Parts: sequence; structure tokens; C-alpha cells
Amino acid sequence: MRKFLAALLSGSLFIVAASHAQAAEPSPTTSADRPISVAAFGGYGINNTAPDGADTFNVYGAGFGVRGGYTLPMKIYVGGLFQYNVGTSKDTELPPQLGGGKVSVSGRMMNLGAEGGYDLDAGQFTIRPYLGLGVGIAGGDLKLDKDGGTTKFSLWPGVQGVYNINDQLFAGLDARYTLVFADRGDNNGNANSLGFYGTVGGRF
Repeated sequence: MRKFLAALLSGSLFIVAASHAQAAEPSPTTSADRPISVAAFGGYGINNTAPDGADTFNVYGAGFGVRGGYTLPMKIYVGGLFQYNVGTSKDTELPPQLGGGKVSVSGRMMNLGAEGGYDLDAGQFTIRPYLGLGVGIAGGDLKLDKDGGTTKFSLWPGVQGVYNINDQLFAGLDARYTLVFADRGDNNGNANSLGFYGTVGGRF
């Protein structure tokens, strides 16, 4: 009888310990657990708006921004993005017909719009292919002249991969190609950009 009670007690303790250990193991975080996400990002955009034959001129360069959205139960993400790239400032030579000499030129870029994507959960990682739709706002100024800028329709396909640090915090990388639908005129300069950004954020 004592052996039976001892075995029963030992078995009970083993089951309790195993249940506790299983409960202590972190379960993979999914977007369905905390559907609201907010993140900040920063990185670099590669671009050349200069016409053929001219020195390169990048209106993107270093950039930063914020993104927020909601993931539906079927893993579809909907949200928005704001991004600002500081661009470039440089001195260039004026052509003789404009009087010659040097002039300071600067350019910068801002993107604002909505995004849709799909969350693929893989353990502690989440991969999200997405598509953004909005406006690209180019700004700049030419010293000896006035500030200028233009707003054009823009589209940015991309993919984001993050590591879920815990059930709330995540960090990862984002790569996207931004298309700005502007008239290029008689040269091949454009406001399109390939960008790479690090991102950190939280889910609620």
C-alpha cells in the first residue's frame, strides 16, 4: 500500500511539474494575439534624379518614419506609413547661358500613404510582403531662386521581416522599392528609390 501511495504521489508530482514546465515555455507570437502594431524605422534610400550626363543627385538618402496598422484574423494587414528622407545638398555649376558660377541645390523626399500586406508567422519570426499606395512629395530649393516642390502619385512594394522579441516587442528589417509617377522629361532622372530600413515596434 505504501509503495502504491508513493508511486501515486510521485506520478502526481511529475504531472504537475511537467504541466508547469509546459506552461512556462513561450508560445510563438502571432499577429492574431495582438492585432494593433506601431513601429518606427530608419535607413537609407538609393536614388538618382539627375539628368543624363550630370552628377548623381539623391533626393532620398538617410530617412526615417513611422508605420501603424491592424492585422485582421485572416492575417491581412492594413495600415499607413509616413516617411521622410533628408536628401542631398550640393554645389553645382550654372551653364553659361544662366550666367555661370556656382549655385547650391538641395532636394528631399517625403512619402505618405496606406499599406496592405499579409503576415506569415514562422515561430518567433513574422514576414510581411506588402504594397503601399499614396503620394510622393519632393521638395528642394535652388539658392538665388525660391523653394520648390511637387506632389505625385507613388507606389511602394516591399517586404518586412521581424523577430518577435516577446509577445509585444519586435525588431527587424524592411526593404522596399518606391515608384513615383512623375514626368521624366527629356532625361532619365527620376524619383524612384530602392530603400533598406531597420525597424522596431510594439503590438497591442
